[in-house]
Amino acid sequence: MRTFVLGDVHGAHRALLQVFERSGFDYENDRLISIGDIVDGWPDSADCVEELLKIKNLIAIRGNHDEWAMDMLVRMQIHEWWFEFGGKATYDSYLRSGKMNDPRHRDFFVNQVDYHVDEKNRLFVHAGYNLQQPIVTHERQQLNLARSYWNYLKKATVDPAYLVEDRNGFTEVFIGHTQTIREFKHDQPVQLLNCWNVDQGAKTLGRLTMMDVETKAFVQSDPVFMLYPDFDF
Repeated sequence: MRTFVLGDVHGAHRALLQVFERSGFDYENDRLISIGDIVDGWPDSADCVEELLKIKNLIAIRGNHDEWAMDMLVRMQIHEWWFEFGGKATYDSYLRSGKMNDPRHRDFFVNQVDYHVDEKNRLFVHAGYNLQQPIVTHERQQLNLARSYWNYLKKATVDPAYLVEDRNGFTEVFIGHTQTIREFKHDQPVQLLNCWNVDQGAKTLGRLTMMDVETKAFVQSDPVFMLYPDFDF
């Protein structure tokens, strides 16, 4: 069994199919850890969830956008402001697909986890965490929305004076949430200290990333906007 971590998909089903094909992903025997934000942005959010439901060994981390989609599907709440952050495309996708009341999709969002720690004490979390706080005590928004961990990494990479001890002792950390193409002059995964960021901007002008957790070999989709030339994101 190979283990892959998947970056923020944001409704880009065409990009998702590309990284599965380019990695030779085995739906039955490989393991996939989705880092969150399956939905919101591109027009195929329902199709993305449907694709992930085919995977036998799936660990789905809850991103902030997934939380908002769960509000719609499970809690029957639609936030007007959500539409400004890609939610309109998700809403339209679910209407078009007829999956709005599909219990499998509702269960998918309900069963997402806020973080995952594997057998090698590697942490998988959408946005980040507080190194000086036990992971089990974190509030959900600390894990799927706050960017304080990413900001810490940028400072501590440059100046060791900012380094703090991780009370959790994680050997490696994998995150998404923050698009690295906004800060770096390339569209490949970014390593800062022992953390890998696999959000390369699939929601906007970047690519979707899928990385082998052991080897760090990765595949990427084409720039997602090229896969949806007629869609105005």
